[in-house]
Amino acid sequence: MPSADKFVGVYGLHKSENFDEYMKALGVGMILRNLGNTAKPTLTVTANGDSLKFFSQTTLKNTTIEFTIGKETESSTMDGRKIKSTVVWDGEKLKEVQVSVDGKGKTTTIEREMNDEGDLVITCTVDNIVGVRVYRKK
Repeated sequence: MPSADKFVGVYGLHKSENFDEYMKALGVGMILRNLGNTAKPTLTVTANGDSLKFFSQTTLKNTTIEFTIGKETESSTMDGRKIKSTVVWDGEKLKEVQVSVDGKGKTTTIEREMNDEGDLVITCTVDNIVGVRVYRKK
């Protein structure tokens, strides 16, 4: 089984592809989408065994995502949706499926992986719309 330690580090957003379309498909309003598209977050990833913490810091808002691999958690997304999710290993990727707690939101899949250049690549999919965020180590 892969080690979560490979994700540990401090990253800056390097590039973003189709993220606006992904947010639009989720129903995120224009103002929040504009903020999401212009923010240049610093992402700090820490691990303790199978527990990971992703701390995203911008001039506008800081958010923390915490999970233990294989264990269902409840949380809120950056746009305020209440979700349940479970993160599992899919080969070398961490695959998360987010399901709306109230049953009204859309199911989203988020995959986190390291590429050959050492970048953290986060691929977000909803309704066959794919957005990719690439974070480079600082």
